[in-house]
Amino acid sequence: MEDIGNEYFDVLFQSSLFQNATVDDDGIVTECKMHDLVHDLAERASESRSMIRDFHKNQDVATPNIERIPEGSSGKLRSLFLNAEALPRNMLPGFKALRVLKLYDENIEELPSSIGKLKHLRYLDISFTEIKRLPNSIGKLYNLQTLRATHCGLEEFPKDVQNLINLRYVYCDEETKFPVGVLGRLTSLRKLPCSYEDYKVMGREIEELAALNQLKGKLIICNLEHVRNGDEARKAKLKDKKNVCHFLFKWTKNRSTTNNNEEDVLEGLQPHSELERLEIRYFMGTKFPSWMIKLDNLKQIRLKGCNRCEKVPTLGHLPHLTVVWIGGMDNLKCVGEEIYGNDVFPALKELCIRNCNELIEWMEAPKQVLVFPCLEKLDIENCLKLRKVPSHFPSLKNLMIEGNEELTCVPEGMLLKTEGMEIMDCEKLTCIAPDVFGCCASLRTLVVENCPSLQSIPALNLFTSLHELSIKNCERLESLVSSGPVSVVELSIIKCSGLKSIPALNLFTSLRELSIEYCRRFESLVSSGLVSVVKLSIIKCWRLRSIPTLNVFTSLCELSIEYCQRLESLVSNGPVSVVELLRIRVCSGLQSIPALNLFTSLRELSIEYCGRLESLVSNGPVSVVELLRIRVCSGLQSIPALNLFTSLCKLSIENCERLESLVSSGPISVVELSIIKCIGLQSIPALNLFTSLRELRIEYCRRLES
Repeated sequence: MEDIGNEYFDVLFQSSLFQNATVDDDGIVTECKMHDLVHDLAERASESRSMIRDFHKNQDVATPNIERIPEGSSGKLRSLFLNAEALPRNMLPGFKALRVLKLYDENIEELPSSIGKLKHLRYLDISFTEIKRLPNSIGKLYNLQTLRATHCGLEEFPKDVQNLINLRYVYCDEETKFPVGVLGRLTSLRKLPCSYEDYKVMGREIEELAALNQLKGKLIICNLEHVRNGDEARKAKLKDKKNVCHFLFKWTKNRSTTNNNEEDVLEGLQPHSELERLEIRYFMGTKFPSWMIKLDNLKQIRLKGCNRCEKVPTLGHLPHLTVVWIGGMDNLKCVGEEIYGNDVFPALKELCIRNCNELIEWMEAPKQVLVFPCLEKLDIENCLKLRKVPSHFPSLKNLMIEGNEELTCVPEGMLLKTEGMEIMDCEKLTCIAPDVFGCCASLRTLVVENCPSLQSIPALNLFTSLHELSIKNCERLESLVSSGPVSVVELSIIKCSGLKSIPALNLFTSLRELSIEYCRRFESLVSSGLVSVVKLSIIKCWRLRSIPTLNVFTSLCELSIEYCQRLESLVSNGPVSVVELLRIRVCSGLQSIPALNLFTSLRELSIEYCGRLESLVSNGPVSVVELLRIRVCSGLQSIPALNLFTSLCKLSIENCERLESLVSSGPISVVELSIIKCIGLQSIPALNLFTSLRELRIEYCRRLES
């Protein structure tokens, strides 16, 4: 019936009844959304349904509203969603045809024993109730297929549950126990009991799996250190679980004692040959089982924390293998030719090697084998000692190398078709690639972080497809260079303390976002032509003295300059037509900014902690500024007449001790006015000039008399 249900769902999905369906790795729909129009129609239809009743407890009656069902109709009801304080013991037998009983999230403390008389019941939900035990009569529900009992305090199922021969799904909390031997009798189970998505079979219970051959999806078997030997493991008969597509075999991490028979145990856990996904965690044998090379239908394999294994299994011949993940193998020193066998990993798309602290070498494949024809993603993380990797990845699109102490340069063979590359925490990395001309033509994203030895990046114009470049914590990097147009759209340079210069901004013909932060030796931004930047942020560049005249930024909408103490002025040789937000903060050397009327699109201006700025000026109306905030500018003596700000809604001035007056020669549009700790302020315009004022706040202005 699950297969039929999936077919129905597919038809409805293709007919747009459902949308935005999310499917997990096992092909199971985990989430979907009903189309808005269909949802509205369904709500209207539900109002007219007579066979599903919803009884509300906010009625002025002492007994449950179950009594309001029309006389004679209870015996015909198929589904009942009940809202009630309690279930009368003599009530349920009247619902002889009931298939669905849902008591979800109700203050019900007891399930009456009469529940056993609902012979046709298929679905029972007592989740989020106060029910702590089930009556023994639950075992008489021979047709029950789904039982939901999560978050209800149920401590243990009664032994009679073993009689539910048609039970397919049980959902319960991890703390809820089954009596010994019960699970093994529920031979119709498709999925083992779980509180979230997967039930964990403890090693000592493994024999109970023997008869459960209808199980589907993913099966976790943990605490395998309790399984004594291979013969005991074989009693689970995993080879007969042909509908299980994903096995996870898990021993306890950091256990104090190790079973010397772990290799034998894992050999005895042989799954069926059509298995699609396999995970092995914290296995402490020295070699992997022989059956692994026979899983011809395997699509994904993950090996984690198998610390005693010195070699990885042979996987190259598996025709459908798309994902290989190897992590935490502390005894692995070399990935040798054994991983390839005599084949090429014909379908592999993703390969991750992580936390293999002793791995030194990853050998090339035998010369007669051209490997990884489809590999698109390669992650090498925290393999500190790895010095050598294969040089040929013809289809690689995404590369990440993190936490390597020996890598000095990225091999050219990794970069032929790479679109995204991340290099992080590589202490000896000095260059990105030895020959950028022969590679990197497809690179669109480059992230370099925490590479203290990196001194240079090849001329940026050589990266002809590069859209995003992020460089962080590369303290020896002194400059970025280019001899021609640069394709970068987003450029971020953070905590590169040695950086002094970047190419002229006009060479960045597609640049939209530029962020330079914590580059303490960076002195200037230059441009010999128009600049396309939309968002410019310069933060904590203490030596910055100048940036190009603002009118060359033909697309600049947002400009933020913070903690640039040596910057003395912002200049413009003409109208600044596009800047909408200008934020200047903690620039103690700043003395001047362009006349405000030149900013023809400026909506928000914020100036804070600029002690040498003496005045804001305007040679005409400031037509679009809506918010003006000035804080802790101790040298500020004047700002333009307030009536020049024809669109100003909010004005905030704080800690400007030398400002003596606010002036206006006409009506003022301000809605909110806040003046705080301006101890030199003596006068403000007459309040009747503030024609739109709704909120006025004046504090600590001790010279203001009236």
